[in-house]
Amino acid sequence: MVFLCSPNNPSGEYLKREMVIDLLESMPGTLLILDEAYINFCQDRWRSDDLIKYPNLIIIRSMTKDYSIAGLRLGYALADPAIIATLEKIKPPWNVSSYAQAAGIFVLERSELLADLPAKAERATNI
Repeated sequence: MVFLCSPNNPSGEYLKREMVIDLLESMPGTLLILDEAYINFCQDRWRSDDLIKYPNLIIIRSMTKDYSIAGLRLGYALADPAIIATLEKIKPPWNVSSYAQAAGIFVLERSELLADLPAKAERATNI
């Protein structure tokens, strides 16, 4: 397993798409976890969700950072359906509190809350 944080905390370094693809293709038997918890703080971000076609990739994101609801611990994963099915089998039944679920629904119904975030954030460094 390889764990990459992009953009990195605390440095803010943001991996180039080509670098992530090179890693995925050069290590097909290795699970690559791409932590994008701070992705919405990047002004010049590239789309990564289409990379879930790689069966060795999990992308994790944090709604708590995006919407300033840190105490509720709410996030999600994007991956190939086979990986998601495995995660569903091993997750605990209490993995998201009812408060976090209610807050998640509330903020998702108000997409304008996220619209201005990159304009307010510092620019991440592309490497």
